[in-house]
Amino acid sequence: MTAEGDEFERIPGVIYWGCESQFHMMCIEADQRPSKREWESVIDYVNSNPDEAAKAAVLKEGSLKLTPLGIACQEAPVDIVKAIMDIAPEAIKIGDKYGDLPIHRAALQNRLSHAEDVMRLLRDADPSTLVQKDGWKRTPLICALESGRGVPTPAVVVILLGADGQAGSIENKKGKTPLEVVTNRKDKVSEQDREAIMGKLRVFAKQ
Repeated sequence: MTAEGDEFERIPGVIYWGCESQFHMMCIEADQRPSKREWESVIDYVNSNPDEAAKAAVLKEGSLKLTPLGIACQEAPVDIVKAIMDIAPEAIKIGDKYGDLPIHRAALQNRLSHAEDVMRLLRDADPSTLVQKDGWKRTPLICALESGRGVPTPAVVVILLGADGQAGSIENKKGKTPLEVVTNRKDKVSEQDREAIMGKLRVFAKQ
């Protein structure tokens, strides 16, 4: 889905997962480690091609059925995530191949300094997503606590608990509460972080 007469030039070595729209592919390039594209150039594309970008923003593309928001929320700065949400607010409720909404994907992947701002933005856009489960029966909170990238900060845990803390009592597919998940986690968590997170979760854990 490139502009008529233009051919988007793919970067050798980047795996695009079968995505075809320029919007998707630019987000994938920016999301690489190390990044192959500045996130600002993605916004330049959106601003220059608002109609095309808005259409692509709600498309599930490639083998993973990704949307641009689902890609960007993993590590993009909060202003980039907000810009995508502004042109396609409905994308907040569009899941990928595994049923992960953007907030699930952010909870699984984002461990950068701006993670709290991104999680808060996604939560505030639709708080109901905090209690939605993905294909593995995980809420965003469970995703964050089970992530192979390590546990989130205690502040992120508070965001993913939500105002009523309902997510704190929702079990994973093994019947474990968030408190039990972090209590039993053996890797990629310091004892200081574990205790801080457990303190937040105890307030809402099932008695």
